[in-house]
Amino acid sequence: MTTADGRAFSVRAARAHHPDRSAGELPATPWIGRADALRAVQDAISGSAGGALIVGPNGIGKSALVQQALASLAEEVLVLTVRGSTVSAKTPYGAYAWLLSDLPDEVYANPMLVLQGLAALIAKRAQGRRVVLWVDNAEELDQLAVMATSQLSRQNAVTLVVTTTDVLRSGDEILRLWTDGSLQRIDLGPLLLEEARELLAAHLGGRVSVRAARALWQETAGNPYFLILMCREQTDAGSLVQQDGIWVLAEPLVHSGELVDVMTSRLHRLPSEHRKLMEILSFVIELPLAVALRLVQPDTVDRLEERGAVQIVAGQVPLVRISHGLTAVVVASHVPFGRSRELWEEVSALIGQDQWPPASLVGYASWTLDCGAVLEPQLALRAARLANAAGDSVSALRYLDAVPEIQRSPDAVSAEVTALISAGQHDRALKLLDAVPPPEDPGEAVGWISLKLLHSSVLRTSWHRHAEAGQVLTDLERVVLEEPHSAFPTSAGDELRAEILMARSELAAYEGRYRDVPSDVLALFEDHDRAAELRVRAGALLCEVYAATGQQPQMEELAQRLMVVLRENQLPAPARADAYQRIFQGYFLVGDLAVCRRLVGEDQDTARVRHQRGSGGELATGLLHAAAGRSDVAMESLLPALSQLTVRDTDDVLPLATAVTGYAYALQGNRERAARYLVQSREFQQRPSWQAQQLAQYFHAAAAAILAGMKPDDGPLPSGAEPAVPVPAGNGFIVPTPEEAADQLCLLAEQAKERSAAAVAMACLAPAARLGNATAATQLEQIARSLPGSSAAMFADLAAGLLRDDAEALLRTARTAQLLDNILLAHEAARQAHAVAAKVGDRSLMRTARTMENDSFRHLRHAHSIDQRLSQLSKFELELAQLAASGESSAGMGQRLSLSPRTVDWHLGRIFEKLHVSGRAELRQVLE
Repeated sequence: MTTADGRAFSVRAARAHHPDRSAGELPATPWIGRADALRAVQDAISGSAGGALIVGPNGIGKSALVQQALASLAEEVLVLTVRGSTVSAKTPYGAYAWLLSDLPDEVYANPMLVLQGLAALIAKRAQGRRVVLWVDNAEELDQLAVMATSQLSRQNAVTLVVTTTDVLRSGDEILRLWTDGSLQRIDLGPLLLEEARELLAAHLGGRVSVRAARALWQETAGNPYFLILMCREQTDAGSLVQQDGIWVLAEPLVHSGELVDVMTSRLHRLPSEHRKLMEILSFVIELPLAVALRLVQPDTVDRLEERGAVQIVAGQVPLVRISHGLTAVVVASHVPFGRSRELWEEVSALIGQDQWPPASLVGYASWTLDCGAVLEPQLALRAARLANAAGDSVSALRYLDAVPEIQRSPDAVSAEVTALISAGQHDRALKLLDAVPPPEDPGEAVGWISLKLLHSSVLRTSWHRHAEAGQVLTDLERVVLEEPHSAFPTSAGDELRAEILMARSELAAYEGRYRDVPSDVLALFEDHDRAAELRVRAGALLCEVYAATGQQPQMEELAQRLMVVLRENQLPAPARADAYQRIFQGYFLVGDLAVCRRLVGEDQDTARVRHQRGSGGELATGLLHAAAGRSDVAMESLLPALSQLTVRDTDDVLPLATAVTGYAYALQGNRERAARYLVQSREFQQRPSWQAQQLAQYFHAAAAAILAGMKPDDGPLPSGAEPAVPVPAGNGFIVPTPEEAADQLCLLAEQAKERSAAAVAMACLAPAARLGNATAATQLEQIARSLPGSSAAMFADLAAGLLRDDAEALLRTARTAQLLDNILLAHEAARQAHAVAAKVGDRSLMRTARTMENDSFRHLRHAHSIDQRLSQLSKFELELAQLAASGESSAGMGQRLSLSPRTVDWHLGRIFEKLHVSGRAELRQVLE
C-alpha cells in the first residue's frame, strides 16, 4: 500500500504526519480488544457503503485501528491522509493545503472549482486505483474542508474513513453522511480489564498480574494510548517490576514523563479561564455547579462540556465534575505550589469545609494538605472515613496524621485502626488500641465500647495475645449489662448489645468454634430495621457457619437472600468485600465450585472476594480451578498471584497461595516444582482464621497425597496402581507413603469434626478414602449420610462405592461432581466405576463410566481438549476419524482407502485412544 507521494505506508510515516502524536499512541497490537471493530472498518471500506465514521476520545485507538484496517488492503488502494488541527482550521481548506498547493490561486475563490481541482488531483495520483481518503481529527476541520470532504464522498471519488472525537463537532455535512447511511458509524470505547491486561502483556513482552493490570486500567479508564504511556512510566520509575517472570505492581503509581507532557500540553492550549476550572476540578473532582459559576463564566463550563473535559451531573444540587480521573491526577500533581494555594484560597472562600459533597471531600482534604493549609479535625475524620470506605488506607492515615494528638477522638482512633488493619499493620493497630484509656466522661462510653470491640477483633489475629480477645468481650458485656440504664439510651444499648453479639460470633467463627455461634445472629439478619451493614455482617457470617457445618441448603438459601441485600444497599467497599468473601467461602466449603466460578467471574471491575484484595482476584480464581482439578488453568492465575503477593501481601494469604500452587503442580505430576512450593509454604505472619489455616494445610496434605501415588519418573497413577516408597522430591521435601498421606488427611478431618466443621471433614476424608483408607471411607459415609445437600450425597455415594465396589454409586458420584464443577473427582470416580464394572463384566456400566471418564478427562487440561487432541492426529488419522464419525463402516472405509477392515479398526483403536473416546458414538458426539 502506498501513500499519495508514492512511499510505502508505515506506522512511522503515519506518526510523522501527525505533529501531536507521540510514539506511544500506536500499540504494537492494535487489534487487541478491537477485533469486531476492525472487521467492521474493513467491511465498511471494502463494501458498497461510502466508508466508515469512527468515533472515540483521544487515545482510544482510532488511528491504530484505521492503520490496521488499511494495511490489509496492501497495494490495492491509494491512501490519502488529511488531518485537522487547531492551526489548519484557521485557514480555508487548511487540512488539504498540502494537496491543493498545485492549484492556481484564483481557483480558491470558487468552491466548485476547488472541488473539481481536488478531484482531478486525486484521480491523477490514483492512476486507476481506488482511493481511500482518511480524514483524521474531523472535529478540527474548517467548514470548507468539511464541505470538500463530503462532496468527494458523495461523488464516489473516494472511499471515506473519518475519525473524530465528537461527531457533532465534525460539521453538518459529515453528520449527514452518517445519518443517510453513506458512512457506517463505529464507536470505540475503553478496553475491558482483560483486554488491557493483554495489551500490557504484549507491550511488556511478559505476563502481567491482574492487580497491576487493574491499577493501570482503572487509572487510564481503559484508554489504550494512556495505558501504554502509564506502563512506560511505571517501569521507568520501578513501580512496575518483574517478579519471577511476571510483571507486578511493587510501588504506588507515579505520574511523570511523557504522559504528563501530553496531558499538560493539552491543558496549556486551553484559554486561561478554562485551565483554571480544570485545575480546580483536578483537585476536588467535582464542584457544586453554583460554586463553579462563581469561579468562571458560564460559557467556560459550556465549552469544556462540549469538549468532553467536564460533565454536568443533575441532581438536587447540580454538580460539575471532571470527566477523566487520570486527567485529574496528572494535572493536580503538576500545578505549581503557589498557584495551587491561590486556587485553594479562592475556592475555600466560597464553600465551607463542612459543605463539601462526599465525592469531593477526599480530594479537597488532600489538596488542603498539599498546599500547606490546615485541615480541620472534623474534615480530616470525614475524609479518613470516606477513604477507608473506598479501601484507600494510605490516604486515610495521611488525613489522620494531620490531626494533633490532643484532638484525637474515639472516632479518629477507630478510623486510624481500620486503615492500619487494611494496610496489614496489625501490630501498630494493636499498640494504638492498647493505649486507649477508659472514658472519663460517661458521654464517651459508646465510642469507647466501639473501640474495645475493634480491640478484640485485632487481638484475635495476634499469635501471642489472641486469648485476650474473648476476655475483652466478656468485660464489655459486663459493662453494657450492668451500666445504669440512664448511661445508655435504649436504642444505643440495643445497638451495642447487637455489636457485642456479632463480635462474639465472629470470634467463634474465626477460631473454628462453629457450635458456639449463637442462633440469635439469624435474628439480626432477619431484622429489617437494623442497619444494612450489620445485617450483611450477620448474614455473611451465617453463610460461613452453615457451609462449614454441612448445612448446604440453608447456606444456599441464605446466600441468595444476602446477595439481594448487597445489591439493594450501598455499603463501604471493605464491608462488601468481606461479605462476598464469606459467600465465596461458603460455596467453596460445600463444594459447589460452579457457583464459585460465577462469583469470581461476575464482576472483575471490583475486588469482591477478600483474596482479590491482595492478588487482584487471581488467587481466588486459581484456588477454585485447582480444587476442580484444572491445574493448567489454575496456574494461569496462581503464578501471577504468587509474584504479586511476594511483593506485597497485606492480607497474609501467601501461605495459602504457595500450598495451592504446590497442589496444582502435584496434579500435573511435576514432583520437583510441587515440592518446592510445599517447602516454601511458610507460617502466616498474623494468626489466621481456623478456616484459612485448615485450607492451607488441606492443600499441603492433598498435594502430598498425590505425590505419594506417583512413581519417581511418572505422573499421577491410576487408582489401584502400585504406590511408590518414600523418596526425596527435591528441595528437602520427603514424599510420604500413601498410608502416611491418608493419616495426615484423617488428622485434619478429626480436627474439623471436633469443631463441628462437617464440610471440612468430608473434604479431607475424601482423598484419604481414595488412597485406600477404609476407615476414612467409613467415616466419610457416616458424616455424609447425616447431612443434607448435593455435596453430602456425592460424598456418601463415593464412600459407598469405594467400600462396597458399587459401580452405580461411583457413577452417581461422577455425575454430581460434574454438576458441581469438580472435574477431578468426576474423572476419578468414573475411572473407578469403570474398573469395578469391568470386574463383574457389566458392559453397559463400563460404557457409561468410560464415556464420563473421557468427558471429564477432556476438561482437566487444555492439552486434553478435543481440539488439542485432533491437532495431534496425522492427516490420514483425521480423515479416518471424520469418516468414522459420519457413520461410514470399516468395510466402506477400507474400500475407500485400500485397507482391510481389520487394519481400519486397528487405526480407529489408536485414534480413539488418542482422542480419549470410547467408540464411534462418542467420537461423533465430540466432533459435533
